[in-house]
Amino acid sequence: MHAYDQALMARLTLGIPSTDRPFAVLGDDLGMSEDEIAFRVERLLQQGGISRFGPLYESARVDEVRTLAAMWVPESELEEIAEQLAQYQAVVRCCSGDREYNLWFVLTAEKPAHITEAIREIERVTGYPVTDLTEHDQYIVPLALPI
Repeated sequence: MHAYDQALMARLTLGIPSTDRPFAVLGDDLGMSEDEIAFRVERLLQQGGISRFGPLYESARVDEVRTLAAMWVPESELEEIAEQLAQYQAVVRCCSGDREYNLWFVLTAEKPAHITEAIREIERVTGYPVTDLTEHDQYIVPLALPI
């Protein structure tokens, strides 16, 4: 990975400037142009260097409910089921793991009943049970990792 990409990824872990032109601010911080930042972010997304680029928000502040959910599926079906989950509007993030559960995802909806409906639908379509790990308390811990 190019040193500029590493610097950009490290800077992104600190957050994205809340401005009309965040790439310009990032470029100023890193000694690159706004266009170069945009190009590098797009390339990192395409190459898998970063998996997601977008805002994170506190769902309770925008009248949404959310839950973390998890499943265990056979390794041979993991990619197929993850692709199925990505088709659901309520699923906003999905990732794999290697513990008791190997597929994790976040669901958001306007009402708790919609979360329950989505979970039941996912279970019906995939044939695998979903464990709902509804959050009760949220703690935000800022984290910046060296890249």
